[in-house]
Amino acid sequence: AQVRLIFKARAEAVKEHELDRFTQVRDVYAMMVEEHPNSTKLNMYNRFVADTTDLLRVNPNHWLGQVYWYDQNKSRPKPAFTQPTPPPGVPLWAFRQVTQLDYLKKFILWYIDKRQIEDGEFGGGLSDDGDLTNDWPGLADMGVEPEKVKQSDLRELDAFYAGGQFTKGLPTIEADELHSYEEGISVLGQALLLDYGSPKQLERAMETARGAISLTGVNQAGHFHIRTSYFNGNKIATEEPWGWSKPSSYLILHPGLMLVEFNGNPEMKKILIQLADGLLAHRKLGADGRYHLNSTIRFEDDHDEAGGVDRLWPVLWGAYRWTGDTKYLAPLQDEGPRRFLELMNNDALDLLHLRDTFGKEVADSVKPGSGSDADQYVAWQVTGDKKYLESLFAHQIETSALREYINTEGSLWIDRVMVPEFELQRTRLGGVPLVRNYYYPGHAVSWKFKAPATAESVAILIPSATPGQMKIIAYNLDQAPVQATLTAWGIDPGEWEVVQGVDTKGNDVADSVLSTRTVELERSTDLDLTLTPRATTVVTLKLVSKGTPYWERPDLGIGKEDVKVQGNQVQVTVHSLGSVDAPASTVALVDKSGKVLASVPVPALKAPLDLFPKTITVTLTVPKGASLTGAGVVVDPGAVFKEITRMNNRVAL
Repeated sequence: AQVRLIFKARAEAVKEHELDRFTQVRDVYAMMVEEHPNSTKLNMYNRFVADTTDLLRVNPNHWLGQVYWYDQNKSRPKPAFTQPTPPPGVPLWAFRQVTQLDYLKKFILWYIDKRQIEDGEFGGGLSDDGDLTNDWPGLADMGVEPEKVKQSDLRELDAFYAGGQFTKGLPTIEADELHSYEEGISVLGQALLLDYGSPKQLERAMETARGAISLTGVNQAGHFHIRTSYFNGNKIATEEPWGWSKPSSYLILHPGLMLVEFNGNPEMKKILIQLADGLLAHRKLGADGRYHLNSTIRFEDDHDEAGGVDRLWPVLWGAYRWTGDTKYLAPLQDEGPRRFLELMNNDALDLLHLRDTFGKEVADSVKPGSGSDADQYVAWQVTGDKKYLESLFAHQIETSALREYINTEGSLWIDRVMVPEFELQRTRLGGVPLVRNYYYPGHAVSWKFKAPATAESVAILIPSATPGQMKIIAYNLDQAPVQATLTAWGIDPGEWEVVQGVDTKGNDVADSVLSTRTVELERSTDLDLTLTPRATTVVTLKLVSKGTPYWERPDLGIGKEDVKVQGNQVQVTVHSLGSVDAPASTVALVDKSGKVLASVPVPALKAPLDLFPKTITVTLTVPKGASLTGAGVVVDPGAVFKEITRMNNRVAL
């Protein structure tokens, strides 16, 4: 009996000891994860080592203790992990893709459900909260609870404005170039994707674009550069050591670049191209015989130092996309095939016809299970061999599983948590809408799925996507047909031929054509697809007749904040959002069936070429006895003229 008491007491002591030590491991790791101390000269590192080794001394099989020990130093033994197995008949690549998507979903929804408070904050300080939510647009576009994710992001952005963290479109605090971007400007960039065409977000982007322009100028060398790396909305520092532009300086251009992508604003486009030209002047031949971009530049005398392209490549890529001039690609291609293809959010392999050059060079250098995730993705894209995807997603599943606790309950600082998603976005969307600091929108499509199906019901591959063609391979894991809606983004407008069939041989080619149709398709419009259960559907899309380019169209828009009901009056503020003057139009009040209850003319509106809002307010009178249940306000209800998007033409009351 005495021995039993001793063993019982020891077991209870061990349990208490494990909890105490693990709590210390978790808490100290959260404080060291950004700086990564790895030396016994540093007491925080010593505390982590002492607590972890003591935890594992008492219980060598403490799995989370093993996870933290490995996460701090990947040269240590990896904790045991067993890959999940697919249901019978389900392709391994498909199962692993949706498994990794589920890890990303659980991660992001955990923060929305467990951490986000009513005003939009997540608890890491809004600036670092915004680093976290760079993951939001990709998840929404892949079809995971898109409305919930969107509203989460918009609440966060409104918190920045409500808290006074913007002044004249730039930060209220005076800060360095990176942390200025993190004071809400990055979240505005996210909202421009998630709340596409919103007058509120576009006019916020105009204000930030005006602020960014104020930071630029021509120096004594005749080069156009950013003048400062320390500024706010009211003042800038141009003396030493602040009168420099650095790679992170270009992040502040994110909303302005998105504005150009939306409507081609000529003023902001000119500024971005001039900055790209200024950078090209600092591409120099190095002692190693290779060209390098010296992107750390002192404005006053044009002195330059190394800097690289990682955080400024969207400006160079944008200049190329908008002008067609390949000179802007040179600093990017100087990085070599592997790094160049890894940087691009778009399907650069097909946009630039690089499959037989850059693509082949990368593919020839790796085998399934070797190389980086980015290399494995390119190798699949070039060869079509899905073993590359199987190994890529297997690696990401293991990474996500080992970090699942650390990313959530482990309470790391909020800008240090991450789940691999770059290749998820590439495969499912044909490109990347956004990952942190990679802000040129490169996705070809986004997805929604009709319940009871979810995003995890379908694995999707888009091996090629350009403005004029696209191929989609979709495997439906469900036992019933899935109704999916594809929304087009990175395509040219016009008439598209859509061919759909089922592949039974596993060669990514439809054995028989189920349907061929011609549809009008353009950015922000939908295409409905029915996906056969437990089968691979192949859809090819090809532009057969071009429509009016987006930048040659006007755009009228309204948001929910633009519609105010007072008694029997509905007041509507209409915004001109294109770079082309908007013609005279109509605003209508419609009931739930679409019947027009009242309408009022809207005069022609100038385009906001000067980056200042152009609006007009009109008033509708509700007819006596009319029910407003399910009613809405619609701009140009007859779709009389082509607009950039009609996503912003209707507001429900």
